[in-house]
Amino acid sequence: MGRGKHVTVLLLDLVAAFDTSDFDFMLYTLYTLGFRGNIFKWLRMHQCDRRFAVGTEGLFSSEIGLDAGIPQGSML
Repeated sequence: MGRGKHVTVLLLDLVAAFDTSDFDFMLYTLYTLGFRGNIFKWLRMHQCDRRFAVGTEGLFSSEIGLDAGIPQGSML
């Protein structure tokens, strides 16, 4: 590198970043970046109204809605 030149490096280690992602914010960001039409609708459908329950030995909890996070193995 030449003299007088600067380099900025930003390194991030986001532990569990996919587990805590705010999907509404991500959709907003994608929309403002120009994602529209079918791809945007598909992404919204893929993430909205997700629910889960915990089960063991044939007994299951009540379903709970998921407001954040990206599923493990998801294309996002």
